[in-house]
Amino acid sequence: GSQFSFLSSVVIVLNAMFMFYTTDYGITHLNDDETWFQRICEQIFLTLFLAELLLRLAVHRLYYFCNRDCYWNVMDFLLVVAAIVGQIVGLLMGSGL
Repeated sequence: GSQFSFLSSVVIVLNAMFMFYTTDYGITHLNDDETWFQRICEQIFLTLFLAELLLRLAVHRLYYFCNRDCYWNVMDFLLVVAAIVGQIVGLLMGSGL
């Protein structure tokens, strides 16, 4: 309902703020690796977005991909899948958590 949507929106805004922070950090620390804090926050946001996706899929099933918000839903799905693939590749290459 509306509380779930509100919570999802809060997570999106917090993630955007975190992205501004990490972008600024990356620009001002060009030769440094990301910090443990950044890695943990990325994992937390990915977990929250994955949980949201799984909950929405559990409720809407395949209708998730063919309702009036289908384009946004497909984009969300692809972003979460891409982030998971990025984490797996990072772990396999030795640069992940």
